[in-house]
Amino acid sequence: MKDLADVQELIKLRSLPKDFGNQLDPHVQPKYHELWEATMSTERRYLRLWRNKFLTTDAQSIDDMIDTLRAAAETLASMHADGVVLEPNGGVADDYGYLVTTDPDVPKKYDMHDESEFLDEDET
Repeated sequence: MKDLADVQELIKLRSLPKDFGNQLDPHVQPKYHELWEATMSTERRYLRLWRNKFLTTDAQSIDDMIDTLRAAAETLASMHADGVVLEPNGGVADDYGYLVTTDPDVPKKYDMHDESEFLDEDET
């Protein structure tokens, strides 16, 4: 049972796709697909791509920059208070990161979208 729970945790933490199971030994593929369904069907993830790069491109003064950056910091603080986290594997490489929640009430507040909208057909 512990091993099965570990597999479910890996599926969740690494956002493993369902077809990852096709790479496994044929004897364990059905169990992987079963665990994937049990894990991913109960917890949907919602994402927002956050970019810092263009935050101040419209600024005409340092005050404009301060206001824009302050508003961005306030939005991030509010998202954090609502349980949004930075995707552990997404980081902030190339000046962007994925902000993630599983709370279905939070996405509307911050223009977040179901994770499936960010995946290629090959990944889904």
